[in-house]
Amino acid sequence: YFEFVEPLRDRDGNLLATVYLRDGTQVNKLVLEQGFGHLDSRDFPEDVDLSSLVSAERAARDGRLGVWSR
Repeated sequence: YFEFVEPLRDRDGNLLATVYLRDGTQVNKLVLEQGFGHLDSRDFPEDVDLSSLVSAERAARDGRLGVWSR
């Protein structure tokens, strides 16, 4: 399922949502963990806790996974 919050779109007009699988897996975090994406904290309201997403991206970066493999 998709979870939407305000703002609904980022600065470039892309739709923003948190995506979950039936088993509760957060796809957004999974994408970051595998190094297939980059977190832009400017796309989130200031009161949103991004610590798990930041950690996921940092782990991929430290592990030189996906986009961080170069």
